[in-house]
Order: sequence, then structure tokens, then C-alpha cells
Amino acid sequence: MAVPINRFSASLDVVLGHEGGVSDRPEDPGGFTVRGITLGFLRRFGLDPNNDGVIDRRDLIGMSDVAIANIYRAKIWLPAQCDRLAPGLDLAVFDAAVNLGHPRALKLLQKALRVKPDGIIGDISRRAINNAHLPYLLDEFTARRAFYYATRPKVVFFGLGWYRRVVDIYRRALADI
Repeated sequence: MAVPINRFSASLDVVLGHEGGVSDRPEDPGGFTVRGITLGFLRRFGLDPNNDGVIDRRDLIGMSDVAIANIYRAKIWLPAQCDRLAPGLDLAVFDAAVNLGHPRALKLLQKALRVKPDGIIGDISRRAINNAHLPYLLDEFTARRAFYYATRPKVVFFGLGWYRRVVDIYRRALADI
């Protein structure tokens, strides 16, 4: 199923609403973050938005809205195959991929589907997605995502915010199904 680009834009707006602006909390393993994008993320992909040959805070601070959207689309939305997911499920998987990385988000989806969780959406996973009852799949995916957070050491610092985010994403995704 090809989902129109406006699903990406709508999902990105929701995600960015949760990601906020600039953050540099010592408890956050992501470190210095702007609108959900970290220096580590830029460095992992070799992204130098200001093209000065050095990937540093200036790259994050100076990113335009278009650059941010392009990064999210190319490095998270498409690798997580959100463009091939039904409305609602696309948002839930995208938000999880932003927060957890797309391989872990896809493994959670596969566990919810009760197929081998390898982080790759192949024929078996695709058939399971196509045959799934979407409200049930969203319920199961959301429960598994919340449980994953409950097992993280940083739950003391970020748990309530993570859970609020999961609930909001669930509510919005369910309305889209």
C-alpha cells in the first residue's frame, strides 16, 4: 500500500510536538538534541547540514525545517517502511522508530504480529500486517512499546514523559485507523 506523502508530514508534526526544541540533559544518553535529532545521529549517518566539514552543535542549531523533515523521512520513515503501513499504524511505528530506532520498532511490530522479530519487514511480516485486525495490532504494539520502556534504566528520569507520549500516539493512531 502506498501512503501519500501527507501522511509523513502529519506524522512528523505529531512527533516533533513530542520531541520539542533544544535539550541537553545529562540524564539523556542522546546528549545535545535539537527537535529529536542528536549529534550522534548526525555523525552515525555522516550528515553535515551546514557543510563546514565538522559535525557539531552548529549543525543541529542551524537546521532548517526542510532539512529536519528530509532527515526524518530518509533515515527513519522510509527505513521503518512507514510509507507501506496503514494510516494510524504508520504514525505509531514512526514515533517508536524515532524514539527507539527503526530496527527495534520493527521488532516490536513483529512481536505484536507474532512473527519472527528480525527487524526486517519481508513477505511473512507483510502478509501478517495485511491480515491483521488493525485496532488489535495497534493495541498489542503499544503495549509492547510501553513494556519496553518499563524495562529501561532511564525510566526514573523519563518514564512519565515516555508513557504520556505512548498514550498520545496511541490515541491519535487509533483515530486514524
